[in-house]
Amino acid sequence: MHINYRSNPRLQFLPNAAAITPFDYQPGTKQDTGFIPKASLKYQPSRYFMGYALYSEGFRIGGVNVFSRAANTPLDFGSDKTRNYEIGTRFDPVPGTMSFDIAAYHIDWDNIQARLFTPVTFNAYTTNGGGAKIDGVELTLTFRPAPFLTYTSNVSYNDARLSALLPDSFAAGGGYAAGSKLPGASDWTIANQLEFYLGHSPLRPRLGIAHRYLSKSPVAFGATLQRGGYGILDLNASVNVARRIELGAFAKNLTKTYGILDAPFSFAGSVVRPRTVGGTLRFNFE
Repeated sequence: MHINYRSNPRLQFLPNAAAITPFDYQPGTKQDTGFIPKASLKYQPSRYFMGYALYSEGFRIGGVNVFSRAANTPLDFGSDKTRNYEIGTRFDPVPGTMSFDIAAYHIDWDNIQARLFTPVTFNAYTTNGGGAKIDGVELTLTFRPAPFLTYTSNVSYNDARLSALLPDSFAAGGGYAAGSKLPGASDWTIANQLEFYLGHSPLRPRLGIAHRYLSKSPVAFGATLQRGGYGILDLNASVNVARRIELGAFAKNLTKTYGILDAPFSFAGSVVRPRTVGGTLRFNFE
């Protein structure tokens, strides 16, 4: 659900205190019991190749919605459960120079706990509904073409969507349909880093260049506002000015990229840190 704050200048974030129904949740006992299995298989025919398969389960216990009486939301919510399947491999096509880590996974998420918001007052509450399916692939590359140069790259693709209706009495249509994208679940996450290091030089200079990319994803169910869709470039360098003293400098978000990190209310939230330049001085007493 998206609310344009500027078109509602008198929007009240808290209801009138006199109109709030006292919280009268009846005390009782809630507990969860069960078996949480985890099993893995590993195959390593040589020191340069390894394959594995993993199955595991997990759950989160339910709880109580504190403002349920005032906001007319469910009093409590139940536990949810995941079943996780993963296969992967690690191999070194050029031992000592190049290595790959590749993993693929599938997650079944049942009775999903979802954080929703009431209109106008924006009281947050948690409810259970349907489930979700998450499929993804991760790749990590490490490349050392020379003793002084290392390049690492991590690329992940993630498809996370509801597999059944998520009820929401405040939403149009009474909820969010199967196939809706999970909030904060970006399709692509990419991180690259290039590092130069001359460890045999008296000054032991080090230079690092890092780039991170996050694709767009909705900030909340039903929200038009999205987070991500940006890349961040960082630089850092250091030298040893004495035997036990290291002098460094850094520049975070060098290109002054603007991007939304999180905005649960669909109109306000946090953004990435603007360009930040600084220095460090480290003493090693070993």
